[in-house]
Amino acid sequence: MENGHRKFPSTPGDIFIMVKSERKDLNFQVAKHAAKALSSIAELIEDIQGYKYLDNRDMIDFVDGTENPIDDERIESVLIGEDDEFKGGSYLIVQRYTDKQGAWDSLSTEHQEKVVGRTKMDDIELDDDTKPAWAHNAKSKVEVDGEEVKMFRQNRPYGNAMEHGTMFVGFSNTPSIIETSLTQMITADENGDYDKLLDFVEAKTGNSYFVPSQSFIEERFDD
Repeated sequence: MENGHRKFPSTPGDIFIMVKSERKDLNFQVAKHAAKALSSIAELIEDIQGYKYLDNRDMIDFVDGTENPIDDERIESVLIGEDDEFKGGSYLIVQRYTDKQGAWDSLSTEHQEKVVGRTKMDDIELDDDTKPAWAHNAKSKVEVDGEEVKMFRQNRPYGNAMEHGTMFVGFSNTPSIIETSLTQMITADENGDYDKLLDFVEAKTGNSYFVPSQSFIEERFDD
């Protein structure tokens, strides 16, 4: 996707493996052996080691994932329905963003909060009278017939003091939900509004995947 100076690139990638635990050393060990096991059919082209940052904040110091669905709503948001041949699976989009930290730090806290659409310290959503149309959580929200449709995000901060950012990891029961969200973010509307957070981050990669269920794999590869 591309609009104005904003770009969401499409980059190579056939297999995505996410290793998640509280220990980076064990994560590395699993990733190392997974790469070795797949080395005859796949070349490892990127290995990003994310981590939990403070109280689930991203590298621009705002809490990430506050509006994630939970319990039954999460299941409905993530899993493909029973009437689909791919039932029980999910769709996934992965993007790696780098932060433009200097530009971000030059903003006042109040302006940062308007860009994100939430307060910085206590993570409260701005009310409709305060939140601008170009706020991140306004532009990324997807509605169908007036009802918000959510995705499930497993975003992770990564990097160091020289270069850092966020791995956007979004699951949904249909790829159109995440694609609609990204389109709304990057595309300037009739008033010229787009997701102003994109002025302070840059997407470096973009990949779309189908995540099969265990039963889907067993039915087709039981040998």
